[in-house]
Amino acid sequence: MRKYVFLFIIMNLIWGCATSIAILPIKPEATYFIEPELAKINTVYIGETMLKEGNYKTIKVLKLLKEFGNVPTTGILAATYHPKGDYKLIGKFENWIVYQHDNSFWYGTHESNPQILEDNNGNLFLRKKSNNKPLSITEVERSKIIVKEYDNFMQELIYTGLENNVIKFSYREFVNDMARPAFTLNPTYNKDDKKIRFKGAFFEILECNNQSITYKILSGFKSKTKNNLNE
Repeated sequence: MRKYVFLFIIMNLIWGCATSIAILPIKPEATYFIEPELAKINTVYIGETMLKEGNYKTIKVLKLLKEFGNVPTTGILAATYHPKGDYKLIGKFENWIVYQHDNSFWYGTHESNPQILEDNNGNLFLRKKSNNKPLSITEVERSKIIVKEYDNFMQELIYTGLENNVIKFSYREFVNDMARPAFTLNPTYNKDDKKIRFKGAFFEILECNNQSITYKILSGFKSKTKNNLNE
């Protein structure tokens, strides 16, 4: 009896290892953004952001429209389960593009996240222990999601008030969603300066006081528009 129990354990460990694949990560796409919209009149108050510019992470997603299999429980016959919902692009394995669900489930001896595989021709399959199941175009939808994390680098300008006819700002740079202390500056300008350029950004001040500022962004830190011709 002990012999069969030992064999059972070994077979489950082998099956668990066999279902693990070494995935080469694929970096999310970068989606450029600038807030607020260029040339639009905008008002912010002390401590609020006047200009934010950088990239968001954009992740490709497959939305599975129906559930496949049953929720796994302990046992050697646990089947591969694929819940409805989003499967995010995580990487590549050999000739497969791999999409993975956020939730993990118990598969007899280990926890695993359900996955969808895509071949070089764009065909989609539910990843199973064996014989991956093809998916039809009516069972899955392609989309993208923007993750509210800044991709690598982001710049931000904050209004910090008016004092003795001096307009005050705070400039910050972020790397991987974390502020860089060495790149936090506090520039000041005379209230009579109606058009200001700072680190490539160009904006026009329409009105300001010790509570708020009304302005238009004519170009961002990196973006350029035809408004620059009006300098």
